[in-house]
Amino acid sequence: MELVEWVKLLLPSFLAVFAIFVSVNLSLKKDQKQIVWEKKFNSYISIIEALTVLKNDIDRSRQIEKKYSPLQEETQEARTKYTEALWEVSKHEYLGYLIMSDEALKVFKKFNEQVHFSSKEDTYFESLETMSSAITSCLDDIKNIARNELI
Repeated sequence: MELVEWVKLLLPSFLAVFAIFVSVNLSLKKDQKQIVWEKKFNSYISIIEALTVLKNDIDRSRQIEKKYSPLQEETQEARTKYTEALWEVSKHEYLGYLIMSDEALKVFKKFNEQVHFSSKEDTYFESLETMSSAITSCLDDIKNIARNELI
């Protein structure tokens, strides 16, 4: 058998193996991108839910503060939800380096600075106002970042 005949016999086999290799690699890359997208999506949803809980609790606290003296009626359940939500946001700030953009991480850093600053306010009501502003700003920024990254 001549070399040309060998090439004619083996070339289709090599091309088929190469095509299979390329298609499998492309498929795996697509699956990896899908997994990363799903993790980002779940993370942003979790953050937005936690910030919404924080915002609702702060708004409720501000309403009570306007009507009465400082939160004598505050329930343990509301306090627990608030603490869990704040922990959820903090968790994503620390774990976000794995999947979130630098822009989102900057928003978290700004949020934490504002939260710590709110504890230095002179009155409880001023602290609530500062915290409310920080939460609203972070929530708006995170929604926009998520929309841009996920769509």
